[in-house]
Amino acid sequence: MAFRTMLKRGALAATIAGATLATTPQALLADSRVQHYDIAAGPLDRVLLDISRQSGQTISFAPEASRYSAAPIHGELSTEQAVQHALQGTGLELQVSPGGAFVIVHSGATPTAKPKPKTTGAEVSPAQAPRLGQVVVLGTRRSDVTDLSSPTPVDVVSAERLQSTGFSDLQQALQATVPSINYPRNRANGAVAANRTLSLRGLSPDQTLILINGKRHHVSPVVDTSDGVARSSQAVDISSIPVSAVERVEVLRDGASAQYGSDAIAGVINVVLKERDSGGRAEAQYGELDQGDGLTRNLSAWKGFSLPGDGFLTLSAEGNKTGYSMLAEGYDNRQWYFDGETAKEQAANGMRDKTKFGLGRSENYSLLGNGEIGLGGGFSGYATANYRHRIAHNTGPFRLPKDDATVRSIFPDGYSVWIWSRTDDAFLTLGSRYQDQTLGNFDLNLTHGWGRVRMGSYNNLNPSYGDDSPTRFYAGRMTTEQTTLALDWNRDLELAFSANPLTLSAGAAHRRETYELGAGDRESWANGGVPILDGPNAGNVAPVGSQAWAGFSDEVEKYGAKRENWSAYLGLEGEVLDKLQVGLTGRAENYSDFGNSTTGKLSLRYDFTPRIAVRGAYSTGFRAPTVGQQGYYSEVSGRIGQQTPLTLHLPAYTALAQTLGAQELKAEKSQNLSAGIVLRPWGNASLTLDAYRIKVRDRIVLSEILADAQTRATLDSLGLQSIYGVTYFTNGVDTTTHGFDLVGSQHFDLKGYGNLDLTLAYNRNRTSIDSIDQFDSGGAVIGRQVRGLITEGSPKDTLVLSARYAYGDWDFWLSATRYGRYGGYNNQDPSQDQYFDPDWVTDLSVTRRFKSFDVTLGGLNIFDQKPDLNASKMGVDGTGRQTYSSLAAYNPAGAYYYLKVGLDF
Repeated sequence: MAFRTMLKRGALAATIAGATLATTPQALLADSRVQHYDIAAGPLDRVLLDISRQSGQTISFAPEASRYSAAPIHGELSTEQAVQHALQGTGLELQVSPGGAFVIVHSGATPTAKPKPKTTGAEVSPAQAPRLGQVVVLGTRRSDVTDLSSPTPVDVVSAERLQSTGFSDLQQALQATVPSINYPRNRANGAVAANRTLSLRGLSPDQTLILINGKRHHVSPVVDTSDGVARSSQAVDISSIPVSAVERVEVLRDGASAQYGSDAIAGVINVVLKERDSGGRAEAQYGELDQGDGLTRNLSAWKGFSLPGDGFLTLSAEGNKTGYSMLAEGYDNRQWYFDGETAKEQAANGMRDKTKFGLGRSENYSLLGNGEIGLGGGFSGYATANYRHRIAHNTGPFRLPKDDATVRSIFPDGYSVWIWSRTDDAFLTLGSRYQDQTLGNFDLNLTHGWGRVRMGSYNNLNPSYGDDSPTRFYAGRMTTEQTTLALDWNRDLELAFSANPLTLSAGAAHRRETYELGAGDRESWANGGVPILDGPNAGNVAPVGSQAWAGFSDEVEKYGAKRENWSAYLGLEGEVLDKLQVGLTGRAENYSDFGNSTTGKLSLRYDFTPRIAVRGAYSTGFRAPTVGQQGYYSEVSGRIGQQTPLTLHLPAYTALAQTLGAQELKAEKSQNLSAGIVLRPWGNASLTLDAYRIKVRDRIVLSEILADAQTRATLDSLGLQSIYGVTYFTNGVDTTTHGFDLVGSQHFDLKGYGNLDLTLAYNRNRTSIDSIDQFDSGGAVIGRQVRGLITEGSPKDTLVLSARYAYGDWDFWLSATRYGRYGGYNNQDPSQDQYFDPDWVTDLSVTRRFKSFDVTLGGLNIFDQKPDLNASKMGVDGTGRQTYSSLAAYNPAGAYYYLKVGLDF
């Protein structure tokens, strides 16, 4: 898209932040003041923001400014001279609006920024003007909204801030900066351990919508059946996006189903990619845990290319390897061998503190391209493509030599199962935009997403095959696809009843989704018919299936799901009166599997003065059951006496599930109410406080195993004596979440001693269960443990304090995060519940910049803080040693230190 055509989107950044409230004479005086500048070369948008912060001068520019590289700025300069230096070689020029705002445009172009709003309240000098806000595209169809002028709360996390965290995983980097995000380091087995999903405001991960450049991302193939906070969900894994490819991330902390469709109950996360037409950067990072393992190596690079029609192509690549991290502590005092094998028991003493249990090792490789080309006549074409390949290995609990699951001719001293998963993920968007002052702005796009996870294990057994058991197994695959064709339109309208132009928006989309399962090797799931070979249980039926992660049987290929969806929306928003913003949006959708959904949203904002505003919103929302929740099937063999009955996970649409009381899944419904205040007390400070209430009806959960006497009688009457019990997804729970977010920032210009930026971000939330459905045969559809995951599994509050000090060629980042109380319930005995105490985690990094490269030395969790161990009363997870909870809000492996080198070219 041509730079000038997008000026409308960004030219009001200063206006919306309140900075254009200066009088014209004062604004012109700001340009003549001389200051000492010492700003390194870098992306133009970042350099312009640095100039704005230091000078207090308002500067407006389109988001596409990030594609340009700015020259360094050194010396005693006026603000205008500093901006002119930054623009050298970019083909852009500075123009000053009648209100005194600096507007960056293409050479020879006429600024298309909207007229300056009428001045309200007291006049503000440029040096005291509120800080420049960042233009956002999330939560609005308007082109003149910043993070501080939005009617709903939006966090904007820059690429610089993401990279300063030291994390190569985008989701970890977001957790370190946005306290309403929870990202526990799940150490479960199988594909769940390889799947990385985050949650917002204490809700389920699949109740947050994920967008890439404003386009819906497909969900992971993994349906989470673990005992973590993500249980029952099928969510998006955005760790596939290289951090090096990201320009910024916008986090909308408000319900937005009416604007974006299904899933946007807790909020929306939009990953905005780099749009650079020149320059490039490469980084290498090497780090290790203080405990001596968890070695990480990361290489990343991006490069910008110029395309015709003021176009660009930005290519990014990233690869990283992470080593195994031990999380088990203590000594395994269990008896390992049969009675009488004293010598072997004594010989095992040297291994009792070395059995593995922790965070697995992995390799990740990602490629991403993002480009746009001008086609003339108001048309442009654009494309985004991303591919990720991930290999993960993790261990299951140690099998003792005397266990019935051990074949001693193969593993005489026991064994630790290694489980592997291979994830392939691809995302492609092709689109065209057309812009016309009379007709408006059109965006026609096609997005296709595909994901596949294959699973298996090694150093393993299927004990029912006895001495002939393989030790390597392929367990099967899960695949998901999503294709969306969408048309979006918006136009600014001059209406008689409105003091300012209003933005009318409309759109329609068609989406197709599929979910498939593939069987594993027969030996990974079948009963080989060989009994236990030795020990006190010799002759009894042996455990069936590969251990720790049994394979999918041939039956899975009968299941899966597919569906189609049509949707349309209509919205109107803008400043209808001086100081008053109003937004209205309505959406209707039709799904081929469960029917229709209609949602709406009303948002309001009133600016009392340039420094005080209130805002609020009410919306209804929904989340369609994912195709994985609709079509997932699995079976697990158990042992009862001499039998090996199956426990089945059935899709709710199957005849057997419905005979046992299941009903076809329907959409979750939500009501979201929020209210907040925005304060900009002085020029370089801001503070926002937003409270919210989210009610979710018909929340989808994985049921308890249904195996009571009535169910057993029903199964027997159907001739299904081989089935022990059944579980399925159900709309079984209603919940209410209350909370608030507090976000503040302050910039200090220390004159000749550098610049200091301070931020505070705090989230507090509480989820309560309003009602739980009952099985037809009696009993709640979820037990105490799952109830605890919903209400207690995430920290009750999170506080992030951060500081950045920049002086010359040095950058210092310090961040301290406090994770509040969380815990888990025991399924039967409340006296066995455990809560984990609040913890502080501190991160620090120091960067030294040279002419064309920089070096960073950093540490995460530098004081080696670790969460509480699981109490012995909660068990030891089959390892014989104490371990950390899978609910842990941060990496329980402790302190991590790294060295990073970056090269600009």
